[in-house]
Amino acid sequence: MPTSVGRASGCGHRIHTLYEDALRRGLTTPKRHTVKKALTVLLLIAALLVAYLLVWPVPVRAVVWPAATAPGYKGVHAPNTLLAGLQYIDLAGEEGPEHVQIGPDGLLYTTVASGKVLRMAPDGADLETHVHTGGRVLGFDFDRAGYLIAADAMRGLLRVDPKDTVQVLTDRWVDDPIRYADAVVVTREPSVPEQMFFTDASTRFGAREWGGTFEASVLDILEQSATGRVLVFYSADRRSTNRPCSWPKRSGGAKRCSVRHIGVHSKEGNEKLARH
Repeated sequence: MPTSVGRASGCGHRIHTLYEDALRRGLTTPKRHTVKKALTVLLLIAALLVAYLLVWPVPVRAVVWPAATAPGYKGVHAPNTLLAGLQYIDLAGEEGPEHVQIGPDGLLYTTVASGKVLRMAPDGADLETHVHTGGRVLGFDFDRAGYLIAADAMRGLLRVDPKDTVQVLTDRWVDDPIRYADAVVVTREPSVPEQMFFTDASTRFGAREWGGTFEASVLDILEQSATGRVLVFYSADRRSTNRPCSWPKRSGGAKRCSVRHIGVHSKEGNEKLARH
């Protein structure tokens, strides 16, 4: 019995000695070593990612825009209840209504993100698809014959006849593509030839080229280069011309050219309107 106890005591002493030796060598902390190694790898990956982003070429050539101090909720921005009585119209799963207008037939028309132009009764009843352009219609109007004229961000200026046939009126100005057709208004004066004023919201980033209107808009907003323009299509001789959309440098240029009114977003943060 004493012999067994002595052996056990000697064995325990030896194990204790080995454990202390392992502590001195750091062999009993493999988890700490693994964590340290993992952190080193992660930091190296992060450094490589930052270096890549610093030299990665991007299409944006950013322009400085000093934002003004927000005026607060006063004036035209004062709280009100003018929209409290709005009626919700169910679009049967369609999203992104961009433009709404009553047509010459008395029906309500709107465009959605899928590329469809929907029409319905003014109260939202009898919803149906009027036409699918295969692009993304953002603005539209009706010409003197009652045809729908669409500004399609993907395809240019379109005409839709009563049989729902889509015709491209123009998708370029001279040799320069129309990259982001955004809004259109057709003249009504019977004494002058019919003209279609429409906007090309950006000559830098096209909706089709960059995968959609959202993607192109984000790039255009980031750059703040103000390259929007107003174009005119003459129905009689089927030609288009450029109506300059330029403003004093202090105003920051026409970021988004609307047809009835051209909106100028000033660098001071105030939106000014000027009739074209």
